[in-house]
Amino acid sequence: MSISCGSGDGVYSGDDFLFDDDPNHVDADVDVEFEFEFVLEKSSIDGTISRDLVSCGDSVVGGGEHFGNAFVFKMKNGKIIWWKEFYSYFVQSVNAVSCDSDGNVIVGGDRTKEGENRSTGFVAVLDKDGTLLWDDDIKSNGSTAVYAISYTDLGNFIAGGRTEIIDEDTSLSNIEGFLTKYNISGERYFLKEFGTPVFDTVQSVAMGADKFYFAGGHSAGDMATNGSTNNTESGMLGFLVKFKPNGEIHWRKNIEMNTVWKITGKQSGLIFAGGEKTVSEKRYGIVIQTGLDGKSQFEHHFDAHNGITVTGIDVDNQDNIYFTGYIESDFSKKNYTASDELISDTNNIFFAVFDIRTKDPLYKKFYGTEHQDLNPKVALDSTYTPYVLHYSRENFETKDSYITMTKFGRVNSGK
Repeated sequence: MSISCGSGDGVYSGDDFLFDDDPNHVDADVDVEFEFEFVLEKSSIDGTISRDLVSCGDSVVGGGEHFGNAFVFKMKNGKIIWWKEFYSYFVQSVNAVSCDSDGNVIVGGDRTKEGENRSTGFVAVLDKDGTLLWDDDIKSNGSTAVYAISYTDLGNFIAGGRTEIIDEDTSLSNIEGFLTKYNISGERYFLKEFGTPVFDTVQSVAMGADKFYFAGGHSAGDMATNGSTNNTESGMLGFLVKFKPNGEIHWRKNIEMNTVWKITGKQSGLIFAGGEKTVSEKRYGIVIQTGLDGKSQFEHHFDAHNGITVTGIDVDNQDNIYFTGYIESDFSKKNYTASDELISDTNNIFFAVFDIRTKDPLYKKFYGTEHQDLNPKVALDSTYTPYVLHYSRENFETKDSYITMTKFGRVNSGK
């Protein structure tokens, strides 16, 4: 049982970085070690789905959906400080979380009133103790959802997602991506819709070192040319759009992957975008390093027998980048199980650390539950201790699920 990583243009597998199922195996060149510790397992809460995880000073903050209610929680040193749920809508989910320099928690998501079939996007701010300060709807004449949110600076944050625009005369709809900017007090500065003539969605947002804003996601068209088709095998093409501080588009570029699930601009002068790419009907995890001009500088590729997707990225102050993602299993069965014996259904999450300067792998771990593990996110607290949050589906038909947080306690560093 293994997954491997390679790097370089056009390379989608390699033997220079290998996950295996021996928990005691350590490569000779690994110079960052971590202890492996489960710190939160809410297996008793059925129907809990995690969507995002971010650092918040000496804590981490996560969010998602629990039986149709949005939830947010803060954790410090492996213990939950507070857990809040929102009950005011028929269905509501927190899809994205962020945190400002004062510890206020910023969330975005979507919600639907009972009897309605169109969702409304929303953003909200909670104080450091979890008290809701304000929220604001983001609406159109169709469905809208916020999937990405990020604190920027000077008390401001940006959010992105997708919105449905319905032509009142023809009833035809077009789904576009959007970027919006608020201050922490609730004032909206702008809302910019953008996209192709077909389907577009923003999945992650970040601010670069030049104070411009970046949005990553995927399109059924061609974002760079504004075309309505693309020639990808999956039918979806990843994109990266750079915005000026006033919300005007600076440039739009295609990213050679199916979708961009996560971007980060924390590393000075660099943007990292993670997702997956389909080649010959198989998915490969991919992380692309670009400059602030959007030009690709380096690519990490991840291969697994059943396919793999990168869903989480973070960086530390020692030029290390942290990746997480999940291994695909056979979704056609009532219970999520592996389709053959090469990949166990008990090991579906991967976690890896690379040196940004040398591109060398520093650490790797392949783990999971007895169920199908999905959508892991990684965040580092102020001590640069990594946490990975994911959810697990127990049954395909009932959609029973629960979340698990994993803490990787740093032992030492060779830097």
